[in-house]
Amino acid sequence: MKRIIPAVMAIALAVPMAAQAADNKTPYLSTQAATEWRMANYLGQPVVNSEGEKIGKIYDVLFSKEGHVKTVVIGVGGFLGMGSKLVAVPFEVVTYGEKDGNRVITAAITKESLKTAPVFTLTEKTTMDKVRDKAGAMAEKAGKKASELKEQAVKKIDEYSKKPEKQED
Repeated sequence: MKRIIPAVMAIALAVPMAAQAADNKTPYLSTQAATEWRMANYLGQPVVNSEGEKIGKIYDVLFSKEGHVKTVVIGVGGFLGMGSKLVAVPFEVVTYGEKDGNRVITAAITKESLKTAPVFTLTEKTTMDKVRDKAGAMAEKAGKKASELKEQAVKKIDEYSKKPEKQED
């Protein structure tokens, strides 16, 4: 029994030490490299074709479970977000550079090919998508309830507005 306690204590002490040793090897960074783009500044950026025509905006970026960027989703067409569709292309199709001190995202895609490109469907919902869906469902339910209450109010007004007929003596 006495031999078990020192063995358990040795294991208990070794586990935190191993975790600490592994953590000391993590290569922490302190500054963004000049060649790196923040995703927050990338989303929503215009995409131009080889002729310099704006063909859409970066809508989303998909990456593998291994952390490799695989797909760029571009929102194309429409006006103020209405009537637009999503088109996805492999990450390698899009190039990144600078022109006149501004970042430029280019894809060798014509506007005509985008019109016939298949609509891309995202299957994973973001937290914002879930909130938007829930808000839409709640708004629909509230609209139905408001309509019911309006109908009830109209009936009550009709009931109260009817004058009782005078009885003759």
